[in-house]
Amino acid sequence: ALKAMAEYYISADKSVISGMASGNIQMENSTEGTDKRSAWRKFWDWILHRGVDSSYAATTDAQEKAADRAFQRRIQDLLKEERFSEGHWKNASIDERKQILQDYMREVAAILGVEVADTITWTNMPPHNGEINIGSYRHSDRVVRINEYNFTRRGYDSYELMTTIVHELRHAYQHNAVDHPDRYRVSQETIDSWKHSFDTYQEEQAKGYEHYRRIVVEVDARNFAGQE
Repeated sequence: ALKAMAEYYISADKSVISGMASGNIQMENSTEGTDKRSAWRKFWDWILHRGVDSSYAATTDAQEKAADRAFQRRIQDLLKEERFSEGHWKNASIDERKQILQDYMREVAAILGVEVADTITWTNMPPHNGEINIGSYRHSDRVVRINEYNFTRRGYDSYELMTTIVHELRHAYQHNAVDHPDRYRVSQETIDSWKHSFDTYQEEQAKGYEHYRRIVVEVDARNFAGQE
């Protein structure tokens, strides 16, 4: 195994040097994504002759955007189903609406390929300093939390909680992509950006609501969910 490892790295070094000498390897403006696998993962994939889907292992920006569009289309198709329609929602009781959100969360999680706690955790928090919490996601226990205060809030269209579910599950997707980059069609550049955003999240959030709105992972989650 040690001999094979040595031969692998020698071969890899020669390949890189040869490529650079011939000009075949472009350090900038490449249309190829950066291979996101760890060195050990690359080694064992090579040892075990495992095929690698480059659209996961080395995702380009175009592949990432195409994957997001495909996810969004499938999520929009869910809303065409009667059980998730706005008409069905308006005629549902609060308990029935909770079940609708619960079922919707499971469907969207399956589309995004993320595992979250099987049930929503319900909170009941009135506005604080003029702002109201709608929902949240905590990666440590993979729980989606939804504020049921919004069901009775005057002037609030609670059907918008459907987009809140998508928003929070996008956070689950972001975390999973950072944790397991070669399992998701997300570019290395985006993963690095999300990782930095999570690392500085609390610091930016503490600066106030406007700073919170500009946090990279929040901007991405709003855009993905189609929120303003």
